[in-house]
Amino acid sequence: MDITWLFLFLCPYMLLYFYLIDFTDWAHWKIAFFWTCGLVLIFAGWLAINYYNPHPPAFPALF
Repeated sequence: MDITWLFLFLCPYMLLYFYLIDFTDWAHWKIAFFWTCGLVLIFAGWLAINYYNPHPPAFPALF
């Protein structure tokens, strides 16, 4: 998977953190913990896709 797809997933995901901090009453440690777990899952998924498909097509194509 082209690295551009990783950034397309990560940019809105980064904004989710600030949304949760500003508009929810959750404890900060919960937001930081689950947000970090989600970040690890996104990155692990991207690495797994690259492992099973080592030669991805150019950007607009997904796999």
